Amino acid sequence: TDPVLQPDSRLGHLQRQLGVPFKLTEDYIESGDGVAAYLIGRFFHKAGRDVRLVRSRIVGWNELKSENVIFVACLRIQTLANELAHPAEFEYRSTEEIRKRWPTGCIVNLRPRVGEAREYPQQVMNGYGQDYALLSVWPGKRPGRYVMVMGGSHHWGSEGVADYLTNPESLQELNQQFQTCAKRQGLKEHPRFFQVLLRVEIKDQQPVRCSYVTHRDLEIPAHGSRVD
Repeated sequence: TDPVLQPDSRLGHLQRQLGVPFKLTEDYIESGDGVAAYLIGRFFHKAGRDVRLVRSRIVGWNELKSENVIFVACLRIQTLANELAHPAEFEYRSTEEIRKRWPTGCIVNLRPRVGEAREYPQQVMNGYGQDYALLSVWPGKRPGRYVMVMGGSHHWGSEGVADYLTNPESLQELNQQFQTCAKRQGLKEHPRFFQVLLRVEIKDQQPVRCSYVTHRDLEIPAHGSRVD
């Protein structure tokens, strides 16, 4: 039994008074995820668009059918987005074999290109180092609906990618990467569905800079996308 709920504790006394058994829960939000949600909400508010903030475990299939949904969560946390089964070129993995090298898991590049690494781990010591984050955009369950998933292997990554997406200079950088990609493929515009790998620099346990590493376009034939 948790000491907080011992009979002689304040909560133990309150439990006896109410006659209702208390249960411990682990419902919480990590600070970086909270800041990320705030940054995204502020971004849309400035654009005159209202967004509804809900816990990820409350989001159901009906929301994916009728709404555009943004999942903001550390990649170690399971959300409904993990059940979408959309194609991916980057995946967060934390298998026993990977944890031997990287205790917090890492983002795996499934098909590395020349000059790219196979694994992108969090490397932070005493509050300094780097994390990697993923930004994925997939189709929703109905045409015209989208699902965006953002996060790193730690909550610093979530905050870093949210700051990147809401910063005009960073968005200009990403847009330039997309324009170059589309031009290389002979396309008039960049495909709608993709994954972006970002590097998040950590100082004093805070994300201070997020930068583009690489990206992949995703082939989802029913929606007219193609692979970069």
